[in-house]
Amino acid sequence: MTLGAVELLIRGRTSAGGRARGLRRATVSMVQAILDLVNDMLDLASDLVQNVLDLVDGFVHDFAQPVTLFCERWE
Repeated sequence: MTLGAVELLIRGRTSAGGRARGLRRATVSMVQAILDLVNDMLDLASDLVQNVLDLVDGFVHDFAQPVTLFCERWE
């Protein structure tokens, strides 16, 4: 829970009508924080996939091409 959400919970309990409003705002803040975290995790996963693709591309370029040339010459 973010500090803002805790602050809204505390403020929301000072009045009867404000309590529900404070809880809703706190819930929205928590959901927003969770979505931000998920977004960051997806960015990291995307970077990881791109790095793996770059690694595979480098392997194919650096190792597979000379092997192919060797096999063509062998025939």
